[in-house]
Amino acid sequence: MRCLVMLMFVACLGSVVAQPWPDKTTATPNLVQTGFGPNGSSLPFDGGEYCGPTSAGMALGYLNAAGFTQLLGSSPAEPDYLNLVRVLSGLFEASDSGGTLSLDGVSTYFSAKGISPANTAITSDNDGYHRNISEIQSENVDQNILIGLLGWYSEDGGYYTRNGGHFFVITDQSPGTLKIHNPFPYALLNVPNTAPNVPQILPMANFSVTSNNTSSQLPVGTYLQFAADQQGVGPTLGTQAVVEQVFRFRIDASQLPANGFTPQDWEIAGTKKLNTGGGNLRVTTKVTGTGGIEKSDAGEVVFERDVSLTGNHAVSGGALVTTVKSGSAFGTGSISLSGTGGLQFRPDDAIPANVNLAVASRADSPSADGAQVTFSAANQISLARGNNTSLTLTLGGNDGNGVSNLVGSGSAPTLVIAAGDLGSTEKLLVKGSGANLPLVTNGTVGGNIVGASGPSGDGRFLTYDVTEGFRSAVTFSGNISDSTSATIYRATSAQTLSANASAYTIEVNATTINGSFALSVGSNSMGTPAGLILNGGTVATATIDFGASQAAIYTSQSGGTINAALVGSGGLVKFGAGTLELNASSPALTGSASIHSGTVAVNAASALGTSNPVSVLAGATLAVNGPGAVGGTIVAQALSTVTLNGGTIGNINIQSATNNSGPIQGATLQGAGTITGNVTLDGYIAADPSSGAGSFTIDGLVTPDDGAAWIWSLDTLVDNTGGNSGVDWNSINLTNPEATFGIYASGLAVSLLFDFGDGLDPNSGNAFWNTDHEWTVLTFSGRVSAFERALFSFPTSAFPVGYFSFGHVENETLLYFTAIPEPGTFGLICLALSAFWAFRRKRATAP
Repeated sequence: MRCLVMLMFVACLGSVVAQPWPDKTTATPNLVQTGFGPNGSSLPFDGGEYCGPTSAGMALGYLNAAGFTQLLGSSPAEPDYLNLVRVLSGLFEASDSGGTLSLDGVSTYFSAKGISPANTAITSDNDGYHRNISEIQSENVDQNILIGLLGWYSEDGGYYTRNGGHFFVITDQSPGTLKIHNPFPYALLNVPNTAPNVPQILPMANFSVTSNNTSSQLPVGTYLQFAADQQGVGPTLGTQAVVEQVFRFRIDASQLPANGFTPQDWEIAGTKKLNTGGGNLRVTTKVTGTGGIEKSDAGEVVFERDVSLTGNHAVSGGALVTTVKSGSAFGTGSISLSGTGGLQFRPDDAIPANVNLAVASRADSPSADGAQVTFSAANQISLARGNNTSLTLTLGGNDGNGVSNLVGSGSAPTLVIAAGDLGSTEKLLVKGSGANLPLVTNGTVGGNIVGASGPSGDGRFLTYDVTEGFRSAVTFSGNISDSTSATIYRATSAQTLSANASAYTIEVNATTINGSFALSVGSNSMGTPAGLILNGGTVATATIDFGASQAAIYTSQSGGTINAALVGSGGLVKFGAGTLELNASSPALTGSASIHSGTVAVNAASALGTSNPVSVLAGATLAVNGPGAVGGTIVAQALSTVTLNGGTIGNINIQSATNNSGPIQGATLQGAGTITGNVTLDGYIAADPSSGAGSFTIDGLVTPDDGAAWIWSLDTLVDNTGGNSGVDWNSINLTNPEATFGIYASGLAVSLLFDFGDGLDPNSGNAFWNTDHEWTVLTFSGRVSAFERALFSFPTSAFPVGYFSFGHVENETLLYFTAIPEPGTFGLICLALSAFWAFRRKRATAP
């Protein structure tokens, strides 16, 4: 059949195709959107909303197999496709809980690989209608690859309501059928979501909307639809799977490496968002233009060739990376670092050389300020010369005009300068003189700017020299009793206080400072960070007094321990990859606390003060253990973690990626313990992966938002008849009489995701799943009935052997598994696609 169809294509074209394009069905990779990692856990929401990026990933996989190897390389493997799906999700500005609104980011990906819009053809969002098989057939030729978008519609008296959508790849067609690659196989067939079931051959039928239908969600016209008896959602939910649009991706054959492809420059005008969804985008061509780059999510954008942009950049997540060996890295404009954003300089070292780079080097007229670099949160600049003989980076464009080229701003700015040989073969210089340069006080640039080196990222306080740039500060390592408030002290051997002692900054390596006296750190000046570095060290004095200074505490991967009560009114900021163990109550510590990176382990009540607000940034962790308690409101940003190991916290705001731009995972509250306050849930609640199932008690109210999800863990194959909630599976006890877990009145449900033990999921073939089961997951101990107190959605809940649902018995909410194949139970994918998307969405500005 395939050969006959291909012959028909040739007849339609009227000529023989010179390039032997591969068969789409066999050359397109089989990617399952929920198949990356155990239970789909390598993608947010277990991949349940990733049909768009996964379909586009399969389409680009075909083009790569067709010879456009600049897209993915010669032999892409599963990690490459996972990275591609992540990158595309970021470029699409998809939501981790709301699906994909546009595929326009594919053009950005092509441009990053040196393929200009002039050499591609991409159907835009508002002209992709294909209402019959012949229209699809006319475009499904040569290197064209087609992505379809279906909408699920329910009908009531001639009116159609759109309930969701789903992307898929079209590989072949014949009269009455489509051959597709379905990233969620169970969406349209009663088969497991596994790679062999991605290719599907499905019957199609004509479908007409008449003039009697006045619903704008499905305008009058004739459509293709998947035959109802083949749909996973099918007649049980009264839905129809209507093909709304078909998008075409095409790259001209002139762009084949075999045909002498030469990368075209990527010109950027205006602000270009380059979010990568936690993946790494390699830009393999030169970048030019007057624009700038904005990046706000995890992952890297790696520039492998010159960047001559003149606009400004803003990096609040992930990193901009360069591998070039000379010139103005990232262009000449100012760079604003915030959140967890960073810059990395990793010059190619295949041919060792003395590397000289500049950043933010634009020097405007004498009457205008030049470019500069600002940092305001958990920021890092990394220099890695590799095998090159040296790497020198010069920062800023101001010279002699009194304007600083490196500026810390905001309430808790920290900067880590990571380099193996800082000040020698790796230099970070700042342009200019006088006020253009970093301010040095008592021989250091401040407690919030730290150098890190070695495999553990050992911290060092820094000074600045006009010749060597940033380098290690001169320290004193004698008897701590001889230290003064101006001393840069470095403890290399055990010290015991014989009286109160002080230092301007203190570094403690694998040793201890103890004694029953007070240790004062910093200048006691409001707004001036007081630096404490712990490279595996311990401070066990009576108190550590930071006065009015902000406590800036850095821990290397070796971590650090404080057994002293913290005193101060300037708050605390923790940075560095290691864990800071706080083992003493600190009621005299006031001000906000910010955890920029690594972990803060609270092992005592009020270790962070009694009611101080706590911010946990992306990638950082707050762990509250045993008797530990945090009384202040916790704000956990997307990608951060708050872990309770029997501890207690008050109010917590678990934020989602919807507060950012890009589909990164929301914050996670995990483990077992007590929340005495309210929970704003726009991220995840989960078990602690290191300890397994547990139970939370929540005394306040739970307010969910669109990103709310509960990752339900089943550690052993038991249910209510042979197991226990909080032991064999995670559960939640809500004590407030007004508590809900989901909002019935507004239909706002908490998404229930699944985390089964290895080989224990319903696709495993284990006999456990041949029978029905029930588990108690929520207990409303403040009420006599749980009716309408909980509302769940199930993005990835249905399996060929059965399906999950929920119900209520007295004051408990139960999770049910019904071991009956039920095609109508599939949870609609990409639920947040706009009902008007297929007909109203305009194409975004071209790159």
